[in-house]
Amino acid sequence: MIAANTEMKSGSCPKCGGNDIRLQHRGWGHRNFLPSTFWGKAIRLDNYACVTCGFVESYVEPGDFDRLANSWAIAPEKRSVMSARVDGAF
Repeated sequence: MIAANTEMKSGSCPKCGGNDIRLQHRGWGHRNFLPSTFWGKAIRLDNYACVTCGFVESYVEPGDFDRLANSWAIAPEKRSVMSARVDGAF
């Protein structure tokens, strides 16, 4: 399910090929989280950044996937595909 060119976790930048990758692990500082609900617990992120080109990837821990799915809207492109499947177009 993850794109084949997602290599930041293994130390290689998918944009420039650089190998100087830095990690900020699930901290609360520097707005390193996603809101889940107004009063709910925030979803912390692991951020990987390429020092060569500045590209950044953020990852939600697998234990937070359900909370993310229940509190964020479906992306518009995905929503239209899911609606078409429900309507029998696929």
